[in-house]
Amino acid sequence: MALLLIVGDGWTPDRWLANAEARDFDLAVVHIGHESSFSCAQCSHVFHSPGLKWELLRNLSFSPYWEGMAAQYQYFMYADDDLQLDACQLNKFFRTVEQFSLLLSQPSLCPGSVSWWEEILTQRPELLLRYSTFVEIMAPTFDMAFFTAVLRHALFDTNFGYGSDNLWPAFLKYPTNRIGVVDLVCMGHPKRKPGQPGAGSIYTAKTSLPPPWEEHPRTLATFNLTGAWIDRHKGLPHIISEMRLLPSEPAAPLWRRQYRAAKALQQRQGSHERGAQGAAEGLLLPLEQLLLVAAALLAVMGLPLQIAVARKAAHASKSAGH
Repeated sequence: MALLLIVGDGWTPDRWLANAEARDFDLAVVHIGHESSFSCAQCSHVFHSPGLKWELLRNLSFSPYWEGMAAQYQYFMYADDDLQLDACQLNKFFRTVEQFSLLLSQPSLCPGSVSWWEEILTQRPELLLRYSTFVEIMAPTFDMAFFTAVLRHALFDTNFGYGSDNLWPAFLKYPTNRIGVVDLVCMGHPKRKPGQPGAGSIYTAKTSLPPPWEEHPRTLATFNLTGAWIDRHKGLPHIISEMRLLPSEPAAPLWRRQYRAAKALQQRQGSHERGAQGAAEGLLLPLEQLLLVAAALLAVMGLPLQIAVARKAAHASKSAGH
């Protein structure tokens, strides 16, 4: 498990690593500040690069470093740096995500947090998790195989992330039990102080770009994701089902019972095969077509998509040989 953050000058990991003697995740940061002396002894990975949040993830995921990270981690959270979430909560969150084999997920929002989607994402303390058709761009957590095989290729024209949170579940065609909001923990997202976001914000670092809200319709149009298609597949952001915590019982034993129940439900419903091939089955565009579209644009940008194309060709050749 990995927590990936975009951080500026003066940032420290203390808040994220508090309240836990041990942690089940590694901390990785991309430093976008100007201090050449920036370091993080508690971090497993430190990268230095200016840019916007989703531009940075696109560049990192096509860099030589990503292959090692993809092999090392099953899940990673890509979180805004102003969230209030500590190591104890992150441990519980990642364990729940792993137990229920979620492909897309996020912690619930603590009451009073600022969000466009607080009505469906605010914590329900009596619940363990809720299966949904949506997670927000604030702190999405990705199954690494699904992200590497599919989602990173859809970031070729993404800087602010607007519209991406509508796109990701559509690639999976809104499964009933692979996208979730984990209510066992909540994250705080305080209202920004007057004057924020400033020049160093991960969403406003490049004022020369078109406004963020223009990215939303462009992202959906690129993949022909229309309102009619979303409505036909019941993909409007909503909660599909709930998994409760019983007040009279501790969480851990209930996790095990509900985990077994969820596994049985997945077997009855025919869950998606894990990994790159299974994650690509529900695509709006076939993966080959998605790669070709991405390749044409990424070639202009000078990013090494040919690595991913070559890997897919090698995998197909290997499969044909069996």
